[in-house]
Order: sequence, then C-alpha cells, then structure tokens
Amino acid sequence: MGEVRHNFFVDRTTNADAPTLWMERSGGNAANRQRVKFVVGAMVQLEVTLRYRATATDPAVIPQLGGIAAAANGKLAQIHGVALTAETEAVAGIAGPLLATLFVAMPNDQDTYSAAADKVAELAQKFARNNDGSALAGLDPLIQVSPPHFSQQYRDKYLR
Repeated sequence: MGEVRHNFFVDRTTNADAPTLWMERSGGNAANRQRVKFVVGAMVQLEVTLRYRATATDPAVIPQLGGIAAAANGKLAQIHGVALTAETEAVAGIAGPLLATLFVAMPNDQDTYSAAADKVAELAQKFARNNDGSALAGLDPLIQVSPPHFSQQYRDKYLR
C-alpha cells in the first residue's frame, strides 16, 4: 500500500503529508494519519477484490483475484500482528475462512463474497472512525518497507 498524494492543505512546506483540517480537528500528525491510511488501504484492497470475486465467472480470472485477496489478507494479518484492533481482528475472521474457496468457482460466490466485502467495508469505516493512529506505531516498520505508489500521470510529469 503506497502513499497517494491527494491532500487538502494550507501550507505544503509544513504539512504536505496530512490534511490541515484533519490535523486541526483531530490533534493528530502526519505519521498518525499515514498509519490509519495504511490500514484502511489494506482493508479497501481486500473489500474491492472480494467484490470483483463475487461476480467473477472466468476461470482464468478467478485464481488471479484469489491471489490478490490472499495477499491482502496476508498484509492484514501482518497489520493485525503489530497493531491489534477489534476491527483488524474481525477482518481476519472474515477473510480466513474464505481462503479455501477463493481459487475455484462455487455456486454461491456472489452471495458469499458480496456479504464478506460489505462486512470488510463496514469494518474499514469503523476502524477509520475509532483510530487516530497514535496507538498504531507498531505499523511504522511495515509502512517504511512499502514502496510509495504514484499514478502513471504523476510519474510522467514529476518523476522523469
């Protein structure tokens, strides 16, 4: 999960990594914000993949989506190991049992994976509401080894 540079800020030189209004309202800092975004990003990756998996019928695509979902689940397991929260624990309980059927089409895929995606989305929202990042410093080593993500347009314009 890389860092996406979408932001609303007053002064780029002092707070480019966290929105000014968020820092004022929460009393947080850029490191706390990055931790929350890292976890929410991993949850969203799992949610979106489960949504695609719910409607996948192509036998060539299903294993690819299964691999992405399994990787997202692995990242969330790492996150849960160093930053235990009720929400990360609940997500682990959702994704784990699905690993057995991720790679093969089943008759009830749409219902199974849609319900799981809905629950992951709910938990991601709850996590974002309940956590300001200050208690998640254990995530810093995971965040530091994740390369930043830049859109192709950003790379073309700024990273040449």
